[in-house]
Amino acid sequence: MVAKARRDAARIVEDARHAYRQERERGYAEGLQAAQAEQAAAMVAIHRQTAGFLKQVEHDVADLVMASLRRILADFDDAERVLAVVASGLALLRRQKSVLLRVHTDDAAVVRRHMQALSSRFPGIDYIDVVADDRYARGACRMETAIGTIETSLDRQLDVLQRALCPLDAMSEETTTETGRNASDV
Repeated sequence: MVAKARRDAARIVEDARHAYRQERERGYAEGLQAAQAEQAAAMVAIHRQTAGFLKQVEHDVADLVMASLRRILADFDDAERVLAVVASGLALLRRQKSVLLRVHTDDAAVVRRHMQALSSRFPGIDYIDVVADDRYARGACRMETAIGTIETSLDRQLDVLQRALCPLDAMSEETTTETGRNASDV
């Protein structure tokens, strides 16, 4: 009977040790799982903060680039501005044989004075007809060809560049314009 009691006591002690080891392993596993979940949440938060920071830096750099461009362009005189706009438009139309160019009356005289230089830059265009048209602002132009029409100005080109530099801002702006409210207001 004493031997049986000792065996029972030894079995109870062994069962207790086994239960202790199992509970210790379960506690360790739960703690590890909780730590991993905390670590994952911290990593997600850091990722969001980093993405927000990088977006702000990207936006700031785009603003700096645009401000710099506007300062540089402010130093151009009206003749340089219209010639730059006309040249960029003609570059797009360089395979067209004939271009009808509508510009402000004051700009028409400038373009006509520089026609030889423009023609030599774009030898694929056989004929450029410059028409004075006061419907267009200084520095803006309309180019008509057999395949279509281009209307452009430095401001439009800068707007295109701004949208290219900050596409998410442009999409948000378009959403605001189309719906009358911000996407974040929805």
